[in-house]
Amino acid sequence: MMPFRVICLNDSDKPESIPLSSWVKKNNTYTVVQVDKLHMQGGSIGYKIYEINLDPYFPFQYFGAWRFGVIADDFENLSEVEELIDEIAEEALKKEISLVEPA
Repeated sequence: MMPFRVICLNDSDKPESIPLSSWVKKNNTYTVVQVDKLHMQGGSIGYKIYEINLDPYFPFQYFGAWRFGVIADDFENLSEVEELIDEIAEEALKKEISLVEPA
């Protein structure tokens, strides 16, 4: 995956177990180095960022992607994010279909 830059748009709702020094700050720029689906968060997308190591704060390992906006110059590096969004949308559609169709 090619890293890409994001800007923090929402730094609210910090878990108590994570110190402020290890939390994102609104309007600061960060580098996303890994993207994954957060199964414990309902399958939403999470970012691992280069500048902050969350490893000591398990189970918190990723920041919710909804906290960030992608910096325009880095749009070409978003193929992995697009793939995850497509996968989540496909899973949601399958769930919706299974609720409608008789078993």
